[in-house]
Amino acid sequence: MVCQRAGRDIARSHLRGIEAFGLRVVSLDATIAAEAGLLRCTYRNLPSADAIVAATAIKEDGTVVSDDPHFRQVRGLRMAWLD
Repeated sequence: MVCQRAGRDIARSHLRGIEAFGLRVVSLDATIAAEAGLLRCTYRNLPSADAIVAATAIKEDGTVVSDDPHFRQVRGLRMAWLD
């Protein structure tokens, strides 16, 4: 139980850090899931988690904050990296 609690505390701390940068956390819904599936069909080497992130950014007209090279292949996806 102690490990589970520590894990939740760390996750909450990371979420606060994300929000401190002015970033939003968006819930996964059916529209995003369907778009992620289409991205996986289009970009066969795009991991599922990255497809969900990319689909979320596309749906929300947002920017993916990452230096992960998988995102570079997705056409029309805006990317940024925080220094």
